[in-house]
Amino acid sequence: YESFVGRFPIAVRHGMTVGEIATYFKKYHFPDVDLTVLGLEGWNRSMMFDDTGLPWTHPSPNMPTPDTARVYPGGCLLEGTKVSEGRGTCRPFEIFGAVGLDGRRFATRLNALGFEDFRAQPISFQPTFHKYHGDRCEGVLLHGIGAGRHSVALYLATIADLLHNEPGLLTWSQPPYEYEYEKAPFDILIGDNLTRSMLAQNPSAAEIIAWTGRGMAEFAEKRMPCLLY
Repeated sequence: YESFVGRFPIAVRHGMTVGEIATYFKKYHFPDVDLTVLGLEGWNRSMMFDDTGLPWTHPSPNMPTPDTARVYPGGCLLEGTKVSEGRGTCRPFEIFGAVGLDGRRFATRLNALGFEDFRAQPISFQPTFHKYHGDRCEGVLLHGIGAGRHSVALYLATIADLLHNEPGLLTWSQPPYEYEYEKAPFDILIGDNLTRSMLAQNPSAAEIIAWTGRGMAEFAEKRMPCLLY
């Protein structure tokens, strides 16, 4: 699906700088664009943001820390559901849950999935705006460890868990959403209408990781000429 939140078929977690992705778009989609990229100094591909020594500037009001950025590629998928993605808290996308959810049991199930880059801590929270505004929710605070390379798979596994273990709690948001008036918000966020059916089958974490890896080898090869560092 092409939409405002996903114009071209690239990986959700594409691993490119702004200059590199602009180069990618020029090469494959806008060849006539007059593009000049000013190269970065003092940075290399192995560095996390914390390694730069630079102050963090919010790229969005709901991305207050580098930790948010590490979980966001998967955490944003919760926007396509009725589960709170933590907007209205101090740690959006790291905190998520709903009214009626048992946070301790939920955290135990998530920690048992085997994602080594993350650890779920049970938490209660009360959003100051957006979903469940003013209501007491239970859920988890997700601690990211390392680069968060499986953040998309982890949040898909979270959605699968809720579909299987909390019937009726997770429902899908309906359009309109981000200038789309027909397709489901989750479908345009993930880019297809197949993933929801896969999640409904209660897949294992390994199966979800394999699902998110579809096409990644081809994409990695396609982006190679556009990498500047």
